[in-house]
Amino acid sequence: MLIMGSVVSMGVFLVVLLDYFGESTGKTATIQSLQSFMMLFPGPVVSSLNNKFGTRPMVVIGGICSSAGLLLCSFANSINALLVTYGVIVGLASGMSYGPSIVIIGHYFHKRHAVANGIVFAGTGTGIMVLPPLCQVLIDTYGWRGAIIVIAGINLNIVVCGMLMRAPRQCVREREDGTRTKDNINTNVECIDDDNAAADDDDDINKERLLEAGDVVGTNNIQIDHYRDSYMLSQSTNEQTDDVQSIHNAKSPLKKIGVILALHLFTNSWFRILLFSVLFWSTGHLLFLFHLVNRAVSDDIPILDATFVMTILGICSILGRVLHGWFVDLGYFSPMFLSSCAFCVCGASALLVLVANGNYWVYALMAILYGTSCGIGVALHGSVSMKVCVGTEHLSSAFGWYLFSASFGNALGPFLGGMIFFFTNVVCRLY
Repeated sequence: MLIMGSVVSMGVFLVVLLDYFGESTGKTATIQSLQSFMMLFPGPVVSSLNNKFGTRPMVVIGGICSSAGLLLCSFANSINALLVTYGVIVGLASGMSYGPSIVIIGHYFHKRHAVANGIVFAGTGTGIMVLPPLCQVLIDTYGWRGAIIVIAGINLNIVVCGMLMRAPRQCVREREDGTRTKDNINTNVECIDDDNAAADDDDDINKERLLEAGDVVGTNNIQIDHYRDSYMLSQSTNEQTDDVQSIHNAKSPLKKIGVILALHLFTNSWFRILLFSVLFWSTGHLLFLFHLVNRAVSDDIPILDATFVMTILGICSILGRVLHGWFVDLGYFSPMFLSSCAFCVCGASALLVLVANGNYWVYALMAILYGTSCGIGVALHGSVSMKVCVGTEHLSSAFGWYLFSASFGNALGPFLGGMIFFFTNVVCRLY
């Protein structure tokens, strides 16, 4: 809620910063582009650090640094200063908190991962719903500098959330071919601590007991039937394990870097498809959110009403994120298919801006359709689809590459939108 809500709230500050500094829309929008890029671009490195040090220290350090960066933003005297303080410092710090806090969900929940992930992602919808109007009230009351100071204080709650995150215990599971893997799980089924994992690997495992607990350590039977063909489609899990082991045994520094960054994941065709698709989705998504308020204001809608459109979008996003999980967990359709359908609805709803003509209710309808479909698509396309494709063991590294791919779209989206508006002076063409 705090991380992504503050990202979307920058659209409210855009209107104020344009008047205050007198810079072009394209250059001002670069602040948001750079922040989004720096938040997601180091994803593979953040995932490696998360695998080594754990979620708690990453989130806590990220929360402290992002709040410090926001505080520095209040002293900025130019757009260039905001590019450094908000774009670089806040961006990097937010990335340290965002990725690990999403990945840990997949380590705790297996049977109802889509439901749990949807509930957690509802925090993003809450941030979209609450923070933009709050920022507008703070700007009207304290000015944009005072508003950023207040947001910096609210942002420190990320540190509190990070302190409550702990790594789940691990469960040793025996595969059909006799090899053993470790699943992160928060149950008492053959659970072990990390320190004793190597010693317990040699103990006998009651295979029948694990099968009876299949709904806990794996997925339900319906999901297994539907996802078995798509899970590791390009090659089997055993083949990937052998490839990783061979890289571990190599002495080449380049191959060791490949292990750290999990480059073997690119042999999975589903993994490559998800990276390719999120690049295009993120380009249009952030552009839509970032310029929506400015577009409504330019269409003669009062600024407070324009920010309330984001509130409507946030409410519908929450409903979409929370309610879709139970249907996904039935296993009738894969998360990849459902997220693709949701993204198609997002694109179609954005075209409503062409017929809005200053009608507030058209903007409200667009927010309802886009918010609901976006809530479904974003929640499924990331960690849920990645877990289906690569499994829990490589989820952290895979999600890091997912954020890396999304960073380029987030960097291009607002900037391209601002440049299009600068040269054409027609906001409709952005959509």
